[in-house]
Amino acid sequence: MSMRIFLLGCALGATLSAAGQAGNRDLSFLVGNGANQTVRNLHVDASDRIYVTGEFTTFNGIPALRTVRLLPTGSTDPTWQGSQALGVDGPIRGSALQPNKRLLIGGLFDNIQGAARKNLARLDSNGALDPSFQVGAGANNEITGISESNGRIGITGYLSQYNGTPVPTYAVLTSSGALDPGFTYPSGTPLSRCILIRPNHQVYLGGSFSSFGGAAAGRLVRLHSNGTLDTSFHTAVGFNGPVEVLLEQPDGKLLVGGSFTTYNGQPAVRIARLLANGNLDPTFGPGTGASSTVRALALDAQGRIVVGGQFTTFNGVSQPFVVRLQPNGTPDPAFAIGTGLNGNPHAAAHQSNGKIVLGGVFTQYQGVNAGRILRLLTNPCVPASTPVLQATFNGSCPGDTALLAATGSLNQSAQWTWYTGSCGGAVVGQGAQIKMVLTGPTTLWVRGTGACAGTCASLAVAPPADTVAPVPNLANLPTVTGLCTVSLAAPPYATDACAGILVGTTNGPGTITAPGTHNVVWTFTDPSGNASQQTQQYVIFGLANAVLVDSTTVPEVTLSSSHNSPQASYQWLRCDSAYAPIPDAVTRFWMPAKTGVYAVRVEESGCVDTSDCLAFVQQGIGFPEYRTAPIHLVSVNGKLLVRTEMGVLPAGTLTLFDAWGRRVFNGVVSSDRPELDFQPPFGMYLFQWSSPSGSVYAPQRMVHVRH
Repeated sequence: MSMRIFLLGCALGATLSAAGQAGNRDLSFLVGNGANQTVRNLHVDASDRIYVTGEFTTFNGIPALRTVRLLPTGSTDPTWQGSQALGVDGPIRGSALQPNKRLLIGGLFDNIQGAARKNLARLDSNGALDPSFQVGAGANNEITGISESNGRIGITGYLSQYNGTPVPTYAVLTSSGALDPGFTYPSGTPLSRCILIRPNHQVYLGGSFSSFGGAAAGRLVRLHSNGTLDTSFHTAVGFNGPVEVLLEQPDGKLLVGGSFTTYNGQPAVRIARLLANGNLDPTFGPGTGASSTVRALALDAQGRIVVGGQFTTFNGVSQPFVVRLQPNGTPDPAFAIGTGLNGNPHAAAHQSNGKIVLGGVFTQYQGVNAGRILRLLTNPCVPASTPVLQATFNGSCPGDTALLAATGSLNQSAQWTWYTGSCGGAVVGQGAQIKMVLTGPTTLWVRGTGACAGTCASLAVAPPADTVAPVPNLANLPTVTGLCTVSLAAPPYATDACAGILVGTTNGPGTITAPGTHNVVWTFTDPSGNASQQTQQYVIFGLANAVLVDSTTVPEVTLSSSHNSPQASYQWLRCDSAYAPIPDAVTRFWMPAKTGVYAVRVEESGCVDTSDCLAFVQQGIGFPEYRTAPIHLVSVNGKLLVRTEMGVLPAGTLTLFDAWGRRVFNGVVSSDRPELDFQPPFGMYLFQWSSPSGSVYAPQRMVHVRH
């Protein structure tokens, strides 16, 4: 099917199969930021791909030098070469798409993709420069409009020469780019703004001229295929203002838009429809028309007309820059645009599903950003219901994956779309269910989207609170022992349900030096502040914390240190002589030569400790009775029993002294009464036994009481 469009200067309307009505913005048309400068022309091929030309240099932030091809969804077609490499070095004002998908472009440029082309060129179906289209020296000035039908090409603009041959402000070319040798031009220079090539090769020419080849012509003429004036098309005085855009309907009627307000003296406010003979169509009633210039026209299969331009009202009703008319010219009340555009469109086209694509200078539609191109819905639709939203989590920790679900009827919406930031903000997923990792409170918006968009529902979600404290890896920490000083062991670990393995921390010192038992508290804290604790015991030993009397060598009595280590060194000291070292007393076991008060200093691995002082009374030295005494005492389970070497012991008096010479017992003992009715505390004691005759035996003999 032939497709035609209208642009700056005198643009052409577009005729494509279409159905429906609406005026709502199509949110499924994803052009991002769109064009950074004016869009002048739009064309739609049989595959619903959209060819966009104009003055822009980027599209959606990507370099696109004056041409770009969009997929039906609005995303850029990566196979299109026209916007790559060097592109077009000047603005494109007019263009036309041929049925073989080759694109004619005209404007004010010198080079295309590095090759010289003066103001006119053709791109092949991939967007590369078509070398078969030869323009020679090209047009000597700007081309503002192009029309093509059945291989014949019409151009219009400010040119006065084409490939060195004088022409008025328009020219008709062959399919190869040469001037059509069978087409003649009138005398004079009619100021043309738009041209339309009919399938039968007749030519409509519109502009601001009032005569053509010496004959009166009210800004519009129809020419025979050879360029001569077709006098059967009666325009009489014609339009009273410039003609900007032309569109021929399938029935042969001609739609005309521009800056005029009358035609042949009758009201025709910036839009009119003419019959094949040039008369106003009496069945076309746009009322008071547009409040300012009409620049764009497009026709759908049902005969409805999309009108774009600089107007803000149509037939006295607010219609900011765009309106749709019913086949009889009256505004279509079902086409509701609300606040509409914020600037005029230069081009309009229909896709096969009836959707309307607009391009121009506007940057907003209904107050929402629209980068000089957008698509409107034409089919009435039943949008999705407002969804019911739900979030479930696969765990109980921040950062767990949430399963988000939307339920409701999609109706004619295409899918559920999820956003963050706002309704229509950043897209985070599509579908009835999505998965999302949430590390903190988040609000999500969801609505049915596509050709028929629904309204948003919002859902505030937050990951579950972590309330479980870490669990230590060991039920009990081992006790750490050491001599004099111990450094803290490697920190223990705990496992947290959300954070994994955690290392314990403590506020205790790194080294413990005080003898005794110390409790070190380790703390495990997860990122949510849950904490558990574990206590570890540290036992610090002194090297000589007691001195014992070893009585196993009776009758010899030996002192010994309680610390026993092959690596330790020992030095016995006299406490009553300012802790003077005793020569040669350097072993763990040592027997003093005389009564005194003694201590031992022990050293091992740099650790030094000195025991308490212990009074010691030597036994038997200087007392001959030591070995011949008739009695002695023994300690059995804390009790003292008298024993004799003479058989039967006669009754006598026993006196018991402690190590400091204090008397602690005095009583009669004999073989019949061998047990003392006194249980002394643990320690060493001296005793004497006196016979009835007054003889004293075993003076200062020692007994060691044990329990």
